[in-house]
Amino acid sequence: MSDTPTLDRFLSHALALIGGPGSGPLLTLGTLGQDGPRLRSVMLRRYIPATAEAEIHTDRGSDKVAEIAADPRVSLHLWDAKALVQLRLSGRAHMIHADTARWTEVPDNSRTSYGKAPPPGRPIDGPDAFALDTDVAHFTAVRIVLSRADVLHLDPDRHRRALYRRTQGGWQGHWVSP
Repeated sequence: MSDTPTLDRFLSHALALIGGPGSGPLLTLGTLGQDGPRLRSVMLRRYIPATAEAEIHTDRGSDKVAEIAADPRVSLHLWDAKALVQLRLSGRAHMIHADTARWTEVPDNSRTSYGKAPPPGRPIDGPDAFALDTDVAHFTAVRIVLSRADVLHLDPDRHRRALYRRTQGGWQGHWVSP
């Protein structure tokens, strides 16, 4: 992306970084907890460009589920070191609990990520003092409808940055100083 891109191509290139094959890239999810902003790494499970929806999966007992229930505004952050692109996205999250169709897509070895007793983040007596219960009841898909994007490309020749807002007509953007 060393030539001067159009706004559409600039965003398309950045969004392609999150829509790759496989289980998707590692993103940082931002929520708002009772004590302020909360960040954690999450794996992108699905991205639907036509509707600008990103999906992650989590344990229903995790703090992020309670935080999203209290305030569905979330943000996602991606840094791609190879492309030299930082992508910041924001939108509203919707939770889908115990969805059996999605659960069947989760590999058996990954199901241990959902269903810990006590739930994630709760105090335990030792490092192994928790049990696994890999039942679909503990599984939550979080679908994020994206509404804003901030794309920064740290091109060695010329940094570029653009802000976008999603409207009924699609993404609308403008250049800003990097």
